Amino acid sequence: MKVLSNVEFEKLTEEKSPRIKSLAKARCDRNPEGFLTTAELDEIIKICKYSGDEPSTRWLQALKILSNNGQLHRSRTGTNTWEDHSNLVSALRRKGEISFGLFDHIILKETGKRGTVVDYNVEDKKYLVTLDPFELKWFEKKDLEKTAKFFDKE
Repeated sequence: MKVLSNVEFEKLTEEKSPRIKSLAKARCDRNPEGFLTTAELDEIIKICKYSGDEPSTRWLQALKILSNNGQLHRSRTGTNTWEDHSNLVSALRRKGEISFGLFDHIILKETGKRGTVVDYNVEDKKYLVTLDPFELKWFEKKDLEKTAKFFDKE
């Protein structure tokens, strides 16, 4: 997965340690049009870790986390990511505003078919459910029922 362009990576490392700055400069000189991928970032983290450069290692690991959770993409483009949508649906579920969270197992009340909630449309208030065999359909809350319920032990 692409993390940053080589030019962006070099610019970000200007105030960092000489080791990471020289790695970024060498990357940019070789291929200014190229991109830093997650696999390459892992290799650079290993280099910094094995050479004892802990501040650079922590900074690169933080960069990797920002890339993986979508915050880096969001800050660069200003658009929402899947992680943002997933977090919104999880928050709505925790507050009790919606009945089902992502990947909850459900049963259709009408037919008894089993499925899994894979998405929730906030505007339409409908759930996208995957049913066997490989069937995707939108349903309202009234059409669905949970397969398992949690009971408090008292």
